[in-house]
Amino acid sequence: DRVLDSFSHKYFLDNPKGFIDADTVYLLSFSIIMAHTDIHNPNIKKVYFFYFFLNFKKGKQNYKTTMDQNK
Repeated sequence: DRVLDSFSHKYFLDNPKGFIDADTVYLLSFSIIMAHTDIHNPNIKKVYFFYFFLNFKKGKQNYKTTMDQNK
């Protein structure tokens, strides 16, 4: 958790125009890790998180980037 938190803050500081805040970077990074684990772990029989991840930008979660705001 601390590594991902540090990564998200550093990424946001280096790329301030890509995301609204560091929490958004954290959420997206965590989601990517969980989706990857969900897909490639042979012990998981049903891939639920991957479908959640695919619907992520379709309004299921409060997720916006600065690029989305410019539309």
